[in-house]
Amino acid sequence: MIPCLFLDEVQDYYLNDDDFDRLSPLTNKTIAELLAFDVAPADVSLCIELSKDEPNQYSTLPYPTLQIRDAFLATDALINARKNGYRSLAVALTCLPLGADRLWSQYDRAKDVQSWALRSQQWMDKIVVINETERNRITVARRILNGLQWQEQDGLLPLPLLASGTSLVYLLRFLSHDWLGEAAVNLSIESVLRAGRVQNSDSETTYGLIPSTVISLVLARPSGSDPHSIFNAHYFGPPTQYRNLIELSDCMRNAPTSKSIWFLPLCSDNHWVLARINMHKRTWSVINSLSAIPINAATQTAVLALFNFLKLDIKNEIPSTPKTEQQEDSYSCGPATINAVETEVLGIGSFKAARAHMSRLRQFCRLSSLVGAVEDPDEIEFTSATGAKPKTNSGRVSGPETLGSKSTSA
Repeated sequence: MIPCLFLDEVQDYYLNDDDFDRLSPLTNKTIAELLAFDVAPADVSLCIELSKDEPNQYSTLPYPTLQIRDAFLATDALINARKNGYRSLAVALTCLPLGADRLWSQYDRAKDVQSWALRSQQWMDKIVVINETERNRITVARRILNGLQWQEQDGLLPLPLLASGTSLVYLLRFLSHDWLGEAAVNLSIESVLRAGRVQNSDSETTYGLIPSTVISLVLARPSGSDPHSIFNAHYFGPPTQYRNLIELSDCMRNAPTSKSIWFLPLCSDNHWVLARINMHKRTWSVINSLSAIPINAATQTAVLALFNFLKLDIKNEIPSTPKTEQQEDSYSCGPATINAVETEVLGIGSFKAARAHMSRLRQFCRLSSLVGAVEDPDEIEFTSATGAKPKTNSGRVSGPETLGSKSTSA
């Protein structure tokens, strides 16, 4: 006889966390463990019915197709199911908890994460290394990838820097030829500034980030609307040292040091560039790894409107464009933009189009160090930048960091 499960369900079809952890074979898995787990394809022959039998134990979770599950849920059969005497979902010969859809959804996401992780491994396999530094960097990236843990909901990873979660996909996009999205670019630049503050805490030059979302929201507004209404309503969450653009303005204009540089990543026509604001000289420039796609008029107008709102008194309306190595593809603008910040804040070599994948590896390693996947973030910072193990203890002290960071200027 198959024994019954004793669940703590208090709602009609809710599977609480304790029961979920007990029933799911995928709880607390690293990427390496997840890749080794055989998630069988969904079974098209399975159907779902309500049953008055108690849930029973199973060795393999019956896994109906998403189409079958959606069709069942669309009937609202689970509403008041327990009040009507039903205790489980009958799938083949197994009676599952009424909240089994949460288990199936985890399998769906596990398959997606397996696919992403496998693709990342294959991407690294194809890299032709030219020296020991690159070989070591790939080794570090593989170790970090295998050690990452994923969570049930959308593959979320805890990210202490943001006091919230960030999708695992943000990280894995670095280990591919994918175009980097807004969250990935902003988070990676934040991680560079954090590392810069730790590495060069005594520098006179301060660095800060204005997230690209400020301009993106303005560009997405209805035609003819006032951008200042967007600026007035914009709110920044942790870890910024300011809550809104009014406080950001005070922070930028009243910096305690004479040297203050602020970075503003911009996405213009699906192409990333980096606006660099020199508060000492009251000028701005744009670092562009694909000069054939300059920032468009709408983006430039939005930036100037932001400067006006922040009362920055920037002298030049048209940004200067320093000479920059040009990317050789359509998808390296994100890594190149982040690399420009790395070069100035951390003294790392400038972006090299032919080795763009090495920039991605380094940025993946640094950002991953913030999710607790590595034992020593300082070691990862050194290794991902140089490809070598540090010979001595750096003596750095880790701790809470703000978005604005200190470092030496290039």
